[in-house]
Amino acid sequence: MGYFALGCLCLAIVCSTWTVAVSEDVFPPDLVTLMNDFNRMINETADPCNDFNGYVCPSQTPENSVQSRDSTKTANQISNRLTHGNSTGGGAAVKKYYDFYNTCIKVPSRFDEAALKLTGDLEKYVKQQLGSSSYDSPLAPRQLGNILAYVMVNYGVKIITDLKKQRLPEKPSELKFKNNNKTLYIETPREFLSSRLIYDPKFEKYGDIIKVGLRACYAFVDPTMKDVELNHTTSQLFEIDSRLAKVINKTQEPTSVIRLLEANEASKLMPEIDWSAFVETLSSYSTAFLGNYSPQTLPILFYTPETTGALIRVLAQAPASLLLKYLQTKVVLSLVSINCEALTYEALPLVKQHLYITDSYPTTSDRMNLKSSVSTMVDNVISSVRDMAEQISWIKNDTQTYAGFTDKLNKMKKSVCYNDGLDDPNWLDAKYSDFNVSSDDDFYKLYYKAHQYSAKNILEEKYDPESDVTRWNAFYDPWVNQVNILIATLGSQTYSPNYVPAVVYGGIGSLIGHEVTHAFDTLGINWDSEGHLKNWISKKSKKSFDSMAQCVINQYDRFTIADESGKVYNIDGVQSSGENVADNAGLRAAYNAFMKHPDRSKPFPRPPKLRNITDEQLFFLSFGRFFCTPENPTPNELVDVHAPYKLRVIGTLRDFEPFRKAFNCPVNSKYAPEKHCDVYAPDLTEAKSNAYSVISSVVVSTIMSAFLVFIV
Repeated sequence: MGYFALGCLCLAIVCSTWTVAVSEDVFPPDLVTLMNDFNRMINETADPCNDFNGYVCPSQTPENSVQSRDSTKTANQISNRLTHGNSTGGGAAVKKYYDFYNTCIKVPSRFDEAALKLTGDLEKYVKQQLGSSSYDSPLAPRQLGNILAYVMVNYGVKIITDLKKQRLPEKPSELKFKNNNKTLYIETPREFLSSRLIYDPKFEKYGDIIKVGLRACYAFVDPTMKDVELNHTTSQLFEIDSRLAKVINKTQEPTSVIRLLEANEASKLMPEIDWSAFVETLSSYSTAFLGNYSPQTLPILFYTPETTGALIRVLAQAPASLLLKYLQTKVVLSLVSINCEALTYEALPLVKQHLYITDSYPTTSDRMNLKSSVSTMVDNVISSVRDMAEQISWIKNDTQTYAGFTDKLNKMKKSVCYNDGLDDPNWLDAKYSDFNVSSDDDFYKLYYKAHQYSAKNILEEKYDPESDVTRWNAFYDPWVNQVNILIATLGSQTYSPNYVPAVVYGGIGSLIGHEVTHAFDTLGINWDSEGHLKNWISKKSKKSFDSMAQCVINQYDRFTIADESGKVYNIDGVQSSGENVADNAGLRAAYNAFMKHPDRSKPFPRPPKLRNITDEQLFFLSFGRFFCTPENPTPNELVDVHAPYKLRVIGTLRDFEPFRKAFNCPVNSKYAPEKHCDVYAPDLTEAKSNAYSVISSVVVSTIMSAFLVFIV
């Protein structure tokens, strides 16, 4: 090949990176559909520099929500599989799944009948526990422990804690509990974390709604109660809920207060309850095996013991008669979402997940290809976070901090799509070998069997509720230093091997970045590379980190939201600080990974509104579209550890210079303020050095191409 021809070839290669897709390009149908959806959503009358939410998401409705659409599709698929499918092609566990459901629908129970029967059973148990004790007196510690465990294991009602197991917070060699990798984990129930402000007087109208619900529930417990007495009882029940809600700490930060105690030691710390009785009742009704421990010696991990103790004191102060009414009301409330489908999922959740996986991706190669491609994306984002650390002086130049930061990344584990075995029928059959359904089982036997077996699965670590892969979710687990990307999150709205990198990294990639950088947010920095509580960051670097985090806290403190009546509330920057840091750093990690992707300029369909969109702009469109989701009621927004969706978008993009450059935003436009936070951003000198390096590479490449063209 002559020099002239060679030069032309090189020039063509360089110029090819500057071209855009033309009309003759043929694209996969799913990519065309997705780009048309982007086109449908964009509101060209909005200025992205001053109203990016309005530009990319002019209407936050379920129809426009990535999460809502995929979640609805998943739920319908699971429901249709159970109610209209069959057990052919599955093993013994799948057959039990259908046997349970078909037995249940043959013996249906009306809601009012179920409420009377189940709350009546609870009353009999409480009477048995009380013996000769007075109904007008508070419960004794052992009685309280037994009764709270009873409603948890038989009804799924969680008052002082969710039911979970968690790994030990320190290295086994440093503990006396050397025979147990996980143990009973006591944390504040989510329902109280998300609803505590509803009981605040300033949200009186929401409190009134709660009272209506409590009144309706207790009416099923005692249908003969007169209105005056029912109203009085409702006020008493609401008062208990209010007192429980008010003792919950705002931030629930655990690191300085986590306690690991044997059950009998925990009873001394919280004398109002007998934790040994609590454990004994859990294990006896669920038939869960406690290993080498007795109910007295089982280690219990308390995430926030002060909060747990305060919750228990509220319950311990109530007369037994009132506490019974309160628990009965909670049982009726839990029945609202219970039917034969829900009971089947409760009893055999792994079968539900198995069928979803194998129905969605029928062949082993399909599943392995999906896992491999998403795993590569996670690796790319982790690598991007590692590069970020190299450009930040308070990390790079601090030996202790740099070692801890990089060690945590190097040892970070990942669970992509689903854990190994979940798509294997034989593995599934072994998991459920001890579960049986009888044709004689009625609704109530199945109800108790489902809840008791669910508790057994959790206590024996056969099942982790956090890892239900049919949920639209991703999370970082600091206790094991692991990123989890669940398969239901990879629906048609978020991921396909055919989607271009700008879409994938702007959407699911930013979510992955968010979870990876949770390892280094305001809570994540307290866990080391092996998932143990340890201060690996130096005191000097901690000051730099705190300064960065405080900037984010201050920024979000200034954000406001308005309820439907127009009343304005401030966001709590401390409460949402971990999520906000992860949002900011995660976007940066995803963007950097995208910019390094070899196919980042891959052509894509260009309907009218995308005609002149750049790859970088498409990345941010994908990011904004990810948050196009209907907001929760105002009180939930104010207590959620996540900021409202709209504020997550503006709070992240206004701190990210590449967004300003992508849309040519003038300084001090809404999304390009001169004063902003730099979250895990490169130092200025490092940034300039990298910029010069990139510019130099382009210049050298262009000069060489030109030289080869004209050389003789």
